[in-house]
Amino acid sequence: AAASFVMWIKPDDITNNYLLATTSGTDYIRILNATTLKFVADEETADFTVGAITPKDWIHVAFVRAANDGITVYINGDLSDDNETLNEPFDYRYIGGLTSDTFRGEIDGFLIYSNALSGPEVQRNYKATKGSHRN
Repeated sequence: AAASFVMWIKPDDITNNYLLATTSGTDYIRILNATTLKFVADEETADFTVGAITPKDWIHVAFVRAANDGITVYINGDLSDDNETLNEPFDYRYIGGLTSDTFRGEIDGFLIYSNALSGPEVQRNYKATKGSHRN
């Protein structure tokens, strides 16, 4: 189903830092490393290569899942070149990960949409909120 997850994050570190998760651990979004975001839906994995993520700096991230299960990622309002497809449903329950795998840092302006946002909509959200997320 189409959905969009939009948030500002300020990670303390950039290794296996979870943004969203479920109790089962089969669905999650995490920062894998300085250049990779990992999206897992029912154990099906999509790794997104993004520009460098810097610890202690605010970054605007938008995951947009279209009705056809294509997923795109926007970083600071810009579309990533890496697009993936996940055919499994995504069950999100916990912002900031799980008890054992929590997000280390700050999360702000977390929004969940029941539709796939367009590029201009992601840009508008980024521009409207970037003033309060200066590094």
